[in-house]
Amino acid sequence: MGRFTAALDLLGRAPSSFLSTADSNEGQDWEELEAGDNRPDAGSYDYWQKRAATYDQDIFRSSDEDHEGIIHGEIDAAARRAEKARELTKGDDGSHAVSKLVAVDAGCGPGLWLDALTKRFGRVVGVDQSPNLLEKAKVDHEHLLQSKHSKVELQTAADLGQPCKSEYAADGQELCGPSVPGTTHSADLVASFNVLLSPNKQARENILRREVEMLRPEPGSTLLLLVPSAESYRAVRKLYRKLGGVESGLGKYADYLYDHPDEEADNVFRVFALTKHYSKKEACSMVEAAGLECDKVLSFPMRWRFVFPFASDEASFLGRFIFVQNGSELSHSYLYLSIYLSIYLSNIYIYIHIYIYIGKEVVSISSHPRLENWSGACQCSAKAKPLCALYLLFATDCEP
Repeated sequence: MGRFTAALDLLGRAPSSFLSTADSNEGQDWEELEAGDNRPDAGSYDYWQKRAATYDQDIFRSSDEDHEGIIHGEIDAAARRAEKARELTKGDDGSHAVSKLVAVDAGCGPGLWLDALTKRFGRVVGVDQSPNLLEKAKVDHEHLLQSKHSKVELQTAADLGQPCKSEYAADGQELCGPSVPGTTHSADLVASFNVLLSPNKQARENILRREVEMLRPEPGSTLLLLVPSAESYRAVRKLYRKLGGVESGLGKYADYLYDHPDEEADNVFRVFALTKHYSKKEACSMVEAAGLECDKVLSFPMRWRFVFPFASDEASFLGRFIFVQNGSELSHSYLYLSIYLSIYLSNIYIYIHIYIYIGKEVVSISSHPRLENWSGACQCSAKAKPLCALYLLFATDCEP
């Protein structure tokens, strides 16, 4: 939700969780925040209203990082599932089927994914709780709003995490109101990128319930989520400390120097704002509670500069997505949950990557070291064999 409500990017925009004091535009340094403990909720209205002014500088833009087309591929797959389930016919250019498909970008923020959605869905509704972010979306995507070939609507929506008030659908089903006008049981795809970020568990559950209720209650509808990884945060923090913290030359990140067990028991971390992160098990439990079933895990690469600005753009690490299929009899939908900062790489692997860049001698690597078949056999690509072998010693899901 622009706000994301929160997190895996705050709906499409996860706050840049690793800003140094020099990079922060908040006007309050890390030491003050640490002493005063006045961290905002990463899913709050005030937080995203304020962040809108520096969004392009401070916030992770998931749409710019999908170099391998993973999210784009899932958007396309969602459209194809809906076309098949609804038995929609296509013209020679496929336009007839596309015109009947509906997508809701729940927590659209400045509209990072509107262009991609309009290529496969005839009607796209972007909703966000932040008027400031929606104004940015209108400016950045004026071409879509004025296009005769796509139908794009932007709506200011009340916080999707607020307490539910009973409403009823046309079929008598009780809903978590207030619902967003015109979205109940209407969407073939609900995309929600970095929205489930609030440290408030009930708020997250309310958001997820409202998003599920936006889906068409029949086979073929899809829910696509992007959320942050707890494993990733802990691994990066451990690496930062191991390399010497501030003395490492990577920058000043006070949030990596302190533990807060009372918060971290719930995988809530301080990335300027209090931001909910997810373990794989926790993410699965969340969606299963909503009537969904975890199916498989896929990888999603991210550049190191989103963690340490001094890292090379050529250095990347693995995130992951969790694909969840709804097994309930009432609603056959799909959930694709992306954990945008999940790395599951060994510290040694990361250590080598960083020092290839910041050492006195820059070592040239012709391609990004990658792991292949992450969710399956956990095999290494040929070019990544030396480093991957180290990784496998630490991996929790793979045998060396």
